[in-house]
Amino acid sequence: MSAIVILGTVIGAGVVLVGLIRLKNMKSWGRHDAQDEIDVQSRIVLITGASSGIGKEVAIEMLRRGAVVVIPCRTTERALATVTDLKGRPGTSNGTIVSTIVNSN
Repeated sequence: MSAIVILGTVIGAGVVLVGLIRLKNMKSWGRHDAQDEIDVQSRIVLITGASSGIGKEVAIEMLRRGAVVVIPCRTTERALATVTDLKGRPGTSNGTIVSTIVNSN
């Protein structure tokens, strides 16, 4: 192998090692620290798309933390289904759910 390839490999390995050491020394290093959670107790949070997917997961987490979660829905049926589902989840009794019907007509 040429000296340039060996030098490049050594430098690359050194950069990776330094990066890993810096990551290790960071506060979180892949752990979730409960003290870093934002306090949303009694705050009003408007979540669009809360009937499924990421929006639903955000709504569950905000309810768990005690927020007032406002969920705009297009139909009454969808609103009732979403509220019923969210109220049935463990730990969501800390917050309040407000559902509103939004009609574009």
